[in-house]
Amino acid sequence: MTTEVLGNYFLKLKFGEDDIPLDTSSIQEFTIVQDIMKLVPAVRINLKDTRGVFTHLVPGDHGMTNLSVQLSRSSIDASDWNAFDFEVYRKKPESVFSSVGDYDIIGLLQVKNMFTPDQRRAFTDKVIDTLESLALNDMDLDKVEISPGLSQVKQLIQANWSNAEFLNFYKKRLLGKNGEAAFQCFVKCVGGDAILVFRGLDEMYKQQVKFRFIVNPIGSEDLIPIFSYEIFDNYKLLGMFGSKEQNYGYFDWDSGAWVTASEPIDAFYSLSEFFNVDSGDPEGSKGFHSVGRSNDFDGEFVGKVRSSYWGRLNGLVKMWVLTLGLTNIAPGDMIDIVFGAATQFSDLFSYQYAGFWMVERVVHMVGKTFKTRLLLTRNGLDTDKETSLLKAVIRKRR
Repeated sequence: MTTEVLGNYFLKLKFGEDDIPLDTSSIQEFTIVQDIMKLVPAVRINLKDTRGVFTHLVPGDHGMTNLSVQLSRSSIDASDWNAFDFEVYRKKPESVFSSVGDYDIIGLLQVKNMFTPDQRRAFTDKVIDTLESLALNDMDLDKVEISPGLSQVKQLIQANWSNAEFLNFYKKRLLGKNGEAAFQCFVKCVGGDAILVFRGLDEMYKQQVKFRFIVNPIGSEDLIPIFSYEIFDNYKLLGMFGSKEQNYGYFDWDSGAWVTASEPIDAFYSLSEFFNVDSGDPEGSKGFHSVGRSNDFDGEFVGKVRSSYWGRLNGLVKMWVLTLGLTNIAPGDMIDIVFGAATQFSDLFSYQYAGFWMVERVVHMVGKTFKTRLLLTRNGLDTDKETSLLKAVIRKRR
């Protein structure tokens, strides 16, 4: 089935190999979600099936589990095309004794050998080479974005795990040559390519801004409009536990001693001028003692501690925004936001939530129109007003 929708977007949709007409006015829900916390993109389509084409006539065989989506906001030959190949994992055809029925499906991006089978093997090579080979050869992905800091030789063990379990295990433990940590691992689709991302949180913060927005229903030539926004300010979320540093301990197998250490907040590369942490909070924190015992792979557990601590700092402030349909914005992208109401002041930082944000989740919503919701995240705020918040030592600047 191939459908081209003229309006504010262009859509090509295909179920299996069958050409079945689709009236887009019957779409109750059509969402494509890419999330930095989810390994692969997902799709959900709910159709009001008045003619029973899907509910009764489409066979439930293996050929109908393949769903191909191509989407563009400008034109059929535009460079902003993005494409997804999903595998349907859940079908929910419903019908009552009338002409109206629902056809509801949920699917995940097709990635070869991602979730099955479980394998037992060892890799002794540069970590970056191991991950690249796994992505391109074993999982048949198109491209990779892997931290160059993972150029050290490490023995990685796949202990009767799927590739998904293997990636999830090591993203929480690895430490790059330059201190890269809190690795984010996920597959994103950009320009029709399925790309494995395996990069440290600080690396993602330091990348160049890809999109610039303005909180205003009318954008400009270089600023994309934001129609609405919701802010979730997690103030004191860490303060009650003491958030200026993360204390931890582990058993040193070589020395036979229990070792205590700490990871300071000053080592975190900030997207904002201030952390959403009160400067009067206690220095110490509840200890993190579930790291394990020292070994050749991870002697001091800095990678695991930073993964936990930096991950919590990263989520201190979140914001949902609704904008135009943006086919090729992806999790991990760096964006810059201007608040239109703040432009009347001489200092744009009068508005504390302006500035840099990282995209955590992308939700494409297709129906009568095509819009995109973004979940954005960062560790604090910018302000020129007096505040008791903790000032960041190293941060991203304009």
